[in-house]
Amino acid sequence: MSQKDNGRQSMPNKSDYDQRNDRIAALLQNSIEALGPELVANPQLAEVLNRMVDDQVRKYDASQNGKNQASDGGLADLIGLGSNSPSNLGQAQVSPGVVNYDDTVVSERILATADLYYIYMHERLGIFRVMSQLQELFKAGTLRISSGEGAYGLYRFDKHGILRYHMRDRLRAYKRVFGYTRSDPGAGARANPEFHGLFSHFINEVAQYWSDKRISDVIRQRAQDPSFGSIAIVRRSGLDLRNNLKNSSYGYINVLRIETSQALAECFKVLESSDVRAQFGAQNAWDVV
Repeated sequence: MSQKDNGRQSMPNKSDYDQRNDRIAALLQNSIEALGPELVANPQLAEVLNRMVDDQVRKYDASQNGKNQASDGGLADLIGLGSNSPSNLGQAQVSPGVVNYDDTVVSERILATADLYYIYMHERLGIFRVMSQLQELFKAGTLRISSGEGAYGLYRFDKHGILRYHMRDRLRAYKRVFGYTRSDPGAGARANPEFHGLFSHFINEVAQYWSDKRISDVIRQRAQDPSFGSIAIVRRSGLDLRNNLKNSSYGYINVLRIETSQALAECFKVLESSDVRAQFGAQNAWDVV
């Protein structure tokens, strides 16, 4: 690495950067030659080795990213201005790159999307429609309940509904994140019709991979050989799905899933109450639905 006069570390020059890459390549080549027989039996060792080296290089590059760069980005050195300008191209500063885009995924948004999908499944099962119908019957006095746990739960659910996101907001969220429902995604938003295809593809690839592994356990020698079945295809389909969800899960999705999950819990508390179940001769909440 090149050094400034004040001793601080700066961007590497071209010669140092090229030499570092050559040393990394030589390290990998020597390791592959030393592990020759093992790599034949277990080809994934090469992938593991390459990943370990890449991780170490990536950590170092990330720690140095943007540190102590010249104010002109090294342009003055490159064109030969100043008393300390390099005498050849190999001494010119070069940037090793920036932080990878894919490494900046926030897991919270992916988890919020998973919760929203769970809520959507219950929406399709009609949980919220059942609660709406129960509220209408309760207000009309058709349900012969007045002071039990279910009656109080219906009252609270109705009052809390004023503060919550409404059905239109939920349908718009499903449309924007998953491309589901016939609702519009909202002003300025776009639907995500690609989600279902990517999600189905990911499920199919995972199922196919484990099906192949199961077959190998029965009919192949060295059944535990990890080279059988391509995990790379599964990983690629997972990355495609992740990138799709990453770009469609901004906005109010996180707070909506928290709020709606609380509402869903209240729904089942009402549906499981003894006085509501008694009205329909049901043994559990799903019988009421």
